Amino acid sequence: MPSKLEQVAAMLAGLDKYELESTICLARQEINTRPATGCKSLDVPAEIRNIIYDLVATSYLHRWGSYYDDQDRCGLFSANKQIRIEFMDMCYSKSKVTDKIWFASANFSRRYGYLEVDKMSWKTVESPKFKKLLLDGGPCVTTASAGWQKQEDLQQWVRWLHEDEQVQLTKGTLSQDDASIFGIFEATGFHGDENSTKYASFSVMKRAIKAKGLEDELPVFDDGIKLI
Repeated sequence: MPSKLEQVAAMLAGLDKYELESTICLARQEINTRPATGCKSLDVPAEIRNIIYDLVATSYLHRWGSYYDDQDRCGLFSANKQIRIEFMDMCYSKSKVTDKIWFASANFSRRYGYLEVDKMSWKTVESPKFKKLLLDGGPCVTTASAGWQKQEDLQQWVRWLHEDEQVQLTKGTLSQDDASIFGIFEATGFHGDENSTKYASFSVMKRAIKAKGLEDELPVFDDGIKLI
C-alpha cells in the first residue's frame, strides 16, 4: 500500500499550476497551526523530497527567486542545513536568473543643500556565487522593479537608491556595515520564450557579502574604486 506521502505525490502530479499554488498555501496554513516538532523531512525518500522541492521552487521562483521582506522567505531555507542545500540546488537549477550581474558605483556632489549622484559607473561580471546569494535571499537581500525589458531603464532607479542611502549614511541613521551594494541582474526564458530577457534591480548589505566571503566576486571599477 502506498505511503501517505506517495499518495500525496501522485495527487499533486494531476493538479494544474493554480491548484498547486492553492495547495501550497493550504499546507502552510496547516503547518502554522501545528505545534513545533522535530524535523522529519529527512525521513522522506529523496525522490519524494525532490518532488516537493520542485513544486515549491516553481512557486517561489516566479517572483525572480527572491522576496521583498523576510516574511515571504521560503521555510525550506531554514529547516536544517541538508534540506537548505538540497532546496537551494533545486532553486539554482530551475532559476531563470543568469550569472550576469551589473554592479553600480556612484560619486556624489551637494547641490542646493541636497546630495545627488554626480556620476554613475557600471561594471558587468558573471558570478555564479553572487547569483546564489541573490536567490538565497534573507533580510540582507532585496530585489525590486522586476520585469523591465531594458537594463538601461533601471539605472535611474538604482541612482535613486544610491542617493537615499547616502542621505541615511550622512545622517547617521545607517551604518557602513548595513549599507548596501546595488546593481541589476537579468533573467531569461519568460512564458516559454527562451529568447526573452528581462531585468531587475537588487540591493545586498555589505555585511552579508562579507559573511559569505564574496568580496573577491565584486568588480574593481575603471577608476580603481572597490565596493568593499
